[in-house]
Amino acid sequence: MSFSVVHTADLHLDRNFSYLSDDKAYARKEDLLNAFHQIVDFVLENKVDALLISGDTFDKVLPRNPAKVDFVQKIREIKENGTNIFIIGGNHDVPKGSKHGIMAVEILSAAGLANVFGGCDAENVSFKTIVKNNEKLNIHGLSFNPFLLPETVITPKINFQEGYNVLMIHGDLEGINSNEKENMFDNPIKSSFVEQANLDYLALGHYHNFAEKEYDGTIACYSGSSEKMTFNEENDKKCFVHLEIDNSGVDYEKIPLKIRDIKTLNVQVDDSIENIDQMIKNKVSFNNFNPELILRLKLRGNIRYDTYNTLHKAKLYDEYIKNYFWFIIEDELELDNDELNKLDKLDNNPYTLFESRMNEKIEKLYGSDKEKHEKALELGLNVLSQVNEEN
Repeated sequence: MSFSVVHTADLHLDRNFSYLSDDKAYARKEDLLNAFHQIVDFVLENKVDALLISGDTFDKVLPRNPAKVDFVQKIREIKENGTNIFIIGGNHDVPKGSKHGIMAVEILSAAGLANVFGGCDAENVSFKTIVKNNEKLNIHGLSFNPFLLPETVITPKINFQEGYNVLMIHGDLEGINSNEKENMFDNPIKSSFVEQANLDYLALGHYHNFAEKEYDGTIACYSGSSEKMTFNEENDKKCFVHLEIDNSGVDYEKIPLKIRDIKTLNVQVDDSIENIDQMIKNKVSFNNFNPELILRLKLRGNIRYDTYNTLHKAKLYDEYIKNYFWFIIEDELELDNDELNKLDKLDNNPYTLFESRMNEKIEKLYGSDKEKHEKALELGLNVLSQVNEEN
């Protein structure tokens, strides 16, 4: 008899997307919910025994009500369909101001809808047991600890039980992730712990790209985030993990998620180009327009001032934003020192562009929002002035 388990993490519901316009930010919040709904649909259709959410359910400690209500409704559907739900807190969930803070997800345990392991003490790891035809699946959970000193290694003390043992944890596991940092700071776990722990499965959260590795018989896995949050995740194939655990071991499959696409178009520029604007229009033609795509145009190369002056980013943005869900231009073009001194003469230098774009936005705002943007304008112009003086 096997146990059917779904493992996911890093849903980041109610993320701000503050760089987007209000309507686009709302649409991106819906993207996050839609990805979660796909996971819920799979859980319901396959009547899995357990759903594991390994942290960062929400993007912030105090999520807004729409995301909370949606999440609770879906969790109730899963619970009423016979699936046990297990949740730990991630670094975005756990309050950092007090050791006695309560996570938003803990409302589910108070309502009897889910098992939330709110404790972050590695010396005292909680667990719950599912019994199915005399077989036992023990789920152990440890939430993220925001009060640890940097680089403090976690060594969870597991109260192993008869049957299968799974640990949920949110942090940096040594040796598993191709994108991992040289120095691990976020609740780091040594690979030696996993090698000696004799777990059947380690359900990880924190890294946003999928990663899996076997440590002396124990499968450790990051499910990855359910949606692409930044361009760093552009090439990730988002998924969640479906497990079958029985006496022959652990089998898993990656279940793909249908999400919004993010794409970068790299454009190399040199002085042989007479007009950068026109070159971009030739590359990003009407045939490529996609109203659902988030597109980043990255400009690279070493050019003269005269060539640079044929680039008008604000005008290009106004033209192309109508044809994509979102469109940004990242200017990584380089000029030598003599050419940099001429930047002050440009109509579209960073100082002027920032000032004009912010003033356009401020004119449409009222009250506290207007005051915040006016303060941001003042601070931004001061920073740009200092950078200009240093150059």
